[in-house]
Amino acid sequence: VAEFRKKLGVPPTEADYGFKVPTTLPPEIPYDGERDKAFAKAAHDAGLTTKQASAIRDWAIQNEVDGFNGQVEGLKTTLAETIKTETARLVQEWGPQTGETFKANVEFADRFFTSVDKKGELKAAIQKAGWLGPKGEILNSALATAFADAGRALYQEDGQLRGSADQLSN
Repeated sequence: VAEFRKKLGVPPTEADYGFKVPTTLPPEIPYDGERDKAFAKAAHDAGLTTKQASAIRDWAIQNEVDGFNGQVEGLKTTLAETIKTETARLVQEWGPQTGETFKANVEFADRFFTSVDKKGELKAAIQKAGWLGPKGEILNSALATAFADAGRALYQEDGQLRGSADQLSN
């Protein structure tokens, strides 16, 4: 049986499949050498040739990468839709993004957020909840409004918004 398997091209041991780290893996998908060893054992037990085992392994890796990329694209689409929806809610409440009210509310929200989150724990919690985007944008209009209201309550008497010479009424 061993001679027959050898003539077919089945390697003598599972280690002889010689799988290498795939070059097609995105950095977000870690390489799992133990998984490769387990597959090599299963391939050897099944009597697969090196060519057969490599073809199946390559397909499985590419399938994993394609699935991951599909999830990433889906998340990007969902994020874009969320940003659009939540921004529209804020525009409805605060007026246009280029308007003074909108800018002032964003400034108050930013001041509040940065002043109460010295250790970054609040930011981490909000990110975990899915309410903070990759660029630090708040993805929940109710949360943005609450931060703006809190910031206004704390900082309105400062008299100026950062980066603007406009005076605020007291």
